[in-house]
Amino acid sequence: TDEHDDAVGDDIRLLGRLLGDAIEQTDGTAVLELVDRVRQIAVDARRTERSDVDDIRAALAEHPLDSQLLVLRALDWLSLLANTAEDVHLERRRRHHRQHDAPPQPASLDAVLSRVRDAGISADELIAAVESLQVSPVYTAHPTEVRRKTVLEVLDQVTDLLDELDLRRNDPDAVTRIEHDLSVRVLLLWQTALLRLSKLRVRDEINEAIRYYDTSLFDVIPALTRELAAGVAAVTDGRRVDTSGSITMGSWIGGDRDGNPFVTADVVHYATGRQSETALARHLTALHGLSRRLSMTDRLVTASDDVLALAAGSGDESPFRADEPYRRALRGMHARLHAFARRVLDPGVEVPGPAPIGDSAPYADLTELVVDLDHVIASLHGHGAGSIADALVEPCLLYTSPSPRDHLAHLV
Repeated sequence: TDEHDDAVGDDIRLLGRLLGDAIEQTDGTAVLELVDRVRQIAVDARRTERSDVDDIRAALAEHPLDSQLLVLRALDWLSLLANTAEDVHLERRRRHHRQHDAPPQPASLDAVLSRVRDAGISADELIAAVESLQVSPVYTAHPTEVRRKTVLEVLDQVTDLLDELDLRRNDPDAVTRIEHDLSVRVLLLWQTALLRLSKLRVRDEINEAIRYYDTSLFDVIPALTRELAAGVAAVTDGRRVDTSGSITMGSWIGGDRDGNPFVTADVVHYATGRQSETALARHLTALHGLSRRLSMTDRLVTASDDVLALAAGSGDESPFRADEPYRRALRGMHARLHAFARRVLDPGVEVPGPAPIGDSAPYADLTELVVDLDHVIASLHGHGAGSIADALVEPCLLYTSPSPRDHLAHLV
């Protein structure tokens, strides 16, 4: 609706007003007036489709260089905040679309799969195509934009606050609180440098890229593959499809030996090592979390023989978990993966994630862990806990090749 679409304009105007307050509070009214003047020149020029270069040059010429630089910073921040509001609005539109049970949006997976079904593609053909699908987004070795971690964290907070504002617009007290919290974040951004003092080294670029796994990719990619599997099931009468290898990330950073003289053998080694540490940390944390969450007792359910064997061999002899086979099994699996990480990571590198329950024999390779997780999933389904398996255990399965799971998992 028009009212719904107007929300993005309201958010941009709110952020612009808060940025103006931050500028005036920090640098004075004269600077704010200059920023508003230059911004208005640009807006008027866009509406009339004429060049604004001469007018902006004339407006800035009568002011010292420091004030001109503040104008440039203000326009940078205004653009970044507007882009953030537009990103929030895209998610708002998707939520609005789902709430009103509208037809699938044209670019969505549901729309694509519906067109495939309407085109007469058989279920077998669709499943074969999806299971052979391999999409690999690749981090460029020459990033054109690398935002500071500090800036990204604050922008994430702005995103969350705008989202909350949309949900609570009819609560005056909540709106007042949220706008105050937004003003604090915008002021913090205005008094923070957009760029670092020193240029990023290759190792810095590697760590910047890896950071996106924890902030988004570890959650977004599994969500996409689950959405794809659910979409296929919806158009094939519930047929299951393996989408575990549909999306795999790639990176040139730390491996581009063609044009960067600073990418040495040591840098390549560092890049692969950091990626291994990041992946292992994720999976170790996930297993440890499962060992706390799967609290089912054998006084109420009957676990499979495979899970009971994993529990018996876990080394967990705590009397407090004697009746909790899943917790014991998963603690043992965590300990084995921890030992595997200790074996494959470089000497002296601390194994990331929570400490294990004790020393255990490492997994020979990661397919063994995949098999153990499959035992847990099958056991849960066996006593009516399939929804728990789907919600909690399936996301912890390692990414495997697009072939069946008995192929080597490519965690590292």
